[in-house]
Amino acid sequence: MSMRDPYTRPASTDDTTVSADVIPDEPARVTSPYARPAATDQPADRSDPESSPSDESVIRLDHRLGSGITDPADAAMYRRPGTSVAVERRGNRRSRAERGELVIVSSGRGGGGKSTTALGLADKAAKAELSCIVIDANRGQPDVRIYMAIPRSAPVPTIYDAHATQDVTAAFMFPGDYATYRSTQGLNTPDFGLVLGPRSAQQADQKYSSPRIYGDVIDHARTLADVVIVDTQMMEQEPSDLWRHLFIPLLRADAWLVAVTDDSPPGRSNLEERLRGLREDGVESGRTMVLASHYAAYTDRDEAQLNQIYSGLGSVIGHTDYDEKYRQMTHDGHLDSSNPAVSPALNAILSRVTGRIDLFTEPDRSRNGLLGRIRRGKGRS
Repeated sequence: MSMRDPYTRPASTDDTTVSADVIPDEPARVTSPYARPAATDQPADRSDPESSPSDESVIRLDHRLGSGITDPADAAMYRRPGTSVAVERRGNRRSRAERGELVIVSSGRGGGGKSTTALGLADKAAKAELSCIVIDANRGQPDVRIYMAIPRSAPVPTIYDAHATQDVTAAFMFPGDYATYRSTQGLNTPDFGLVLGPRSAQQADQKYSSPRIYGDVIDHARTLADVVIVDTQMMEQEPSDLWRHLFIPLLRADAWLVAVTDDSPPGRSNLEERLRGLREDGVESGRTMVLASHYAAYTDRDEAQLNQIYSGLGSVIGHTDYDEKYRQMTHDGHLDSSNPAVSPALNAILSRVTGRIDLFTEPDRSRNGLLGRIRRGKGRS
């Protein structure tokens, strides 16, 4: 299904955009050129700075049910992790039972290939004619914009627009919104939607891109798309507010986790510690998939070692090969989810998430039949 823009943008000659670097103490409720008409029954003060979880001494949004939640809207939201009060009131495009699958992509250390994995999954899903939206929730280093070759100066919406306009739909962009930026660089336009991360360090403040705002955006995205993929910051020993108050509750509910590790001892060890922490927080292992990323020469010994390390924490879903040409292409903005270096693992993940084996069956490119497919990461769990 094509990820066409489901909204009708109001025609306007006033190209008012949210400033990239200047944020007033009380952000004006500006009209973004990307904003969709707000529903009249949406609470007007939902994202006011005073009520954002930037100060946990004021509002504590603990993911453990009923502990320290003082805002009624947050209490309603966190009774069912991932539920958006504002979006629920305005009406979903899909019923709750039909909401799209949610995939959270993270790792135990930086530089492991989170963003390229997230975009590869989106490209693969879109080419299988599933509607897909990628949300960049790495506030400190939102690289999706870079990999999508969208200039920083481009007047496109970001997660901040959801706060500034009091309208979650204002944060979304679709292929028609970013096609020009890619075509001028000789790049094809993929068929999936985007929610970009904050444009500046100021906009990355919890006050403007809080767990509540991201939760609303994620929930709304799931009413539009078959698959929603969230690129996050790496998991740290002390979880961030987004992990404590949003991602952990979502993972305890029905989200999938793609946990990326490289072939370094710190990468494997850090991820093991983070996954053990998630288990202590009540996240079950059944929806956790470990992806071995950028391996120069993945062997049966590597697979056995990873299965041992992550036993009881998740299933090793496959691996991606290190390919310098592919790496350079992704850095230049190209998306090629069919590349043999990554395709088998992406298919295995999406097959597990969607249950659509018919859409994500890797063709046998070897002369070794089943053995060759297994060694490339096909269908391992």
